[in-house]
Amino acid sequence: MKKRMNCNVNENQNRYATKQPGKTEVDPFWLAEDIKNVVMWFVNKKEYDGYLITILGLLLGRRISDIIMFKWSDFYFKNGSKRDSIALCELKTGKNVDVPLSQVVFDSIDQYCEWNGTIRKHVYDNYIFNVDFKTEWIERKDNLIYKENDLEKWIEHFSKDFSEKRKQSILNSFEKQKENGYQELGQYLYWVVEYNDINKWQTDKYRKLLVQAAVDSGIKYRVSTHTLRKTFGKWIMDENPYDPNCIYSVQRLLAHSSMEYTLRYIGMTKEKDAKYVHEHGNVISSILNGNTEILKTNSPVVTLKNEDLRQILMFVIQSKGKNEIDLFNAAMTMVDRLRLIN
Repeated sequence: MKKRMNCNVNENQNRYATKQPGKTEVDPFWLAEDIKNVVMWFVNKKEYDGYLITILGLLLGRRISDIIMFKWSDFYFKNGSKRDSIALCELKTGKNVDVPLSQVVFDSIDQYCEWNGTIRKHVYDNYIFNVDFKTEWIERKDNLIYKENDLEKWIEHFSKDFSEKRKQSILNSFEKQKENGYQELGQYLYWVVEYNDINKWQTDKYRKLLVQAAVDSGIKYRVSTHTLRKTFGKWIMDENPYDPNCIYSVQRLLAHSSMEYTLRYIGMTKEKDAKYVHEHGNVISSILNGNTEILKTNSPVVTLKNEDLRQILMFVIQSKGKNEIDLFNAAMTMVDRLRLIN
């Protein structure tokens, strides 16, 4: 039986982003038609792996590096029954995340199996998006070569054709992360160098397809694999605008360290910034056109659920005859207690 990586190992807890801020920033899907058009692009091209990767990214909010490592057993028990959630250890961060599985996930998997003729009970322990060298990598985790902690021996053992520049880059990167990361070179070679090399072609292939799907769909903003993860968070927030607890759920599902980072990541901070800047532009334009009295007091807006508003109104109606000031203060106290936070 093929071994799955142990989510509790220290080796999986420190992966360092190589992206520079501002250079690889991408957007979520802003429009519903953009989502539909991109998904249908994969269907029409009969790129069924790409179809399911896209759907799982939109529904589960996982990184592409985690999605391509999914097994059938992550979604189903051995008897074929469906799991309620998927528990995984993020390959990039080592964080443990438990994500609920909606029926749409299983409907999409069924469609995928119908298209490519997969019989799940025959492939239970296999990867959904399987490639031979990925399986070989997982199975060689305990190879003694990694205990040698010797770059040259590792290169010779696996017949790597690395330039001196690449070798030095590996050693420099290892030393750079050593303080808070991997202490042994062998583990760094396995969990970082080999992982990145093995996954590169599969992620690159999907990324190119996704970008082409976006271009063919007429999308003008920047789209890449993180678009799916950002869409997951942003659309959950948009679907629950009056739920003050929604942001905490999204933060937890994305395994982010702060609410502020989540809002920035899913594009809501960007959306707010754009709104403020455009409104400010309108103010300046009005001033230049001679309107110098355009600023207005920003009175707070209070949002209440229908049933909570009904409760307050019934309280006021049933309290006729009481001191009006006391009644007003009591009603405002109820508003403050029951209001939703925007």
